[in-house]
Amino acid sequence: MGIPPRTVSTTRTSTQENNTHHVKITRKKQLFLLFWVAEEDKARNLFSESAQTRAKNIKNLNTYDEEIHKVHCPPLHSFSEIQIIINNWIKHYGGESKAMIKEIAVFSHSGWDGPIIYSDPVNTQLPLEGWGLINFNWYSSNVRCTFFGCNSANNPSFAQNISCLPNFLNVEVGGQSASSFPSFSPSKRITSFARSNDLAWSVADTYMVGSKPGKGKQAHFFGVKAEPMRFYKNGNLLYEKDQSFFNYDPKPKAILRR
Repeated sequence: MGIPPRTVSTTRTSTQENNTHHVKITRKKQLFLLFWVAEEDKARNLFSESAQTRAKNIKNLNTYDEEIHKVHCPPLHSFSEIQIIINNWIKHYGGESKAMIKEIAVFSHSGWDGPIIYSDPVNTQLPLEGWGLINFNWYSSNVRCTFFGCNSANNPSFAQNISCLPNFLNVEVGGQSASSFPSFSPSKRITSFARSNDLAWSVADTYMVGSKPGKGKQAHFFGVKAEPMRFYKNGNLLYEKDQSFFNYDPKPKAILRR
């Protein structure tokens, strides 16, 4: 019995000399879009460097796969740009069926009503109805949206209200339980006099952490424990944690033995 001239595999796309045809199986791209507000403001470097630190930490996770996970830090000048930027990156990676959002982050000023862009000509703060109109094209599971600005999960909680919107169904939504400040650490507020004078941002990691008022002196010398962030899903409080948990995988990589 002869060998058929054409066989089919599901490993890679190519046509060899024996006419074997290989079909490529591709996995959906998972996008991490870390927005930072780029208006002229004294906190501009804080927002930019915090987004870059978050991007670095994502890429350092054991579960990170550069072929699947795509991390970008787009600057933001108005709330109307959010949908445009999301659409552009999804299109860049092949469209809605091939690229989906795994994580959204917003590094900005904020209040009890959510992120603030002072230079936005239409909305200094986007109302809940506006957030509810954004098509994020979320990935199928374990997705997160985090607001790092001041009081974004203080009571009354903007993060909790966002998590109740239909387009945030089953999305973990987090925010700050207090005012946020720059820090070298994800678990405590500790900074330098140089950074307080808007210098030396690139020399170390940058986090936006929550802190009680009146702790500035401690933060410059030995640090003070960060106030926890609050995370919600579908209106329900999931947990309160500092940002250290962002940097750890739920399961370590298996050790390969020779």
